[in-house]
Amino acid sequence: MPDASQTVAPPSARRAVAWLFLAAAIVVGFFLVRRPDAPPPRPEPGDVLLSEEVPLSPLSRRVRVKMPCTLRVEVGVPPGATAAASLGVPQPREKSPEDSPDPETARRWTAEAGAKPHDEVVLAAGLYVLRIVPEGAGAGTMTVKVRALPP
Repeated sequence: MPDASQTVAPPSARRAVAWLFLAAAIVVGFFLVRRPDAPPPRPEPGDVLLSEEVPLSPLSRRVRVKMPCTLRVEVGVPPGATAAASLGVPQPREKSPEDSPDPETARRWTAEAGAKPHDEVVLAAGLYVLRIVPEGAGAGTMTVKVRALPP
């Protein structure tokens, strides 16, 4: 059986292990406390309901709104082009072969290149149709983004 002097580490080894643990604690503490130079960019408020880049042609998309809110509709068209946009409840299929909002209740506006987003207040949850018809441009793409903002 070995005696006690053979099983205990020498004092210099114990000090080295203690210094090693101290150095490791300092390094781990530095990385836990360290913060980035600038905060990450804040996301835009609201839920994105639709975000697409599509060819410049007539477009219909259905958007499901979960609760009353303000819909922010951004239509990006090429310079020199405009787009007639309308948003409303869907009309019955019997009235029109294409998916478009009910003409009696739809909200209409014109989107131009570089124009600010259009805000539309929606007072009831449900299914809505966004119809965009580009005018005055031959080819290219347009971007469509619909975001639900708190009322």
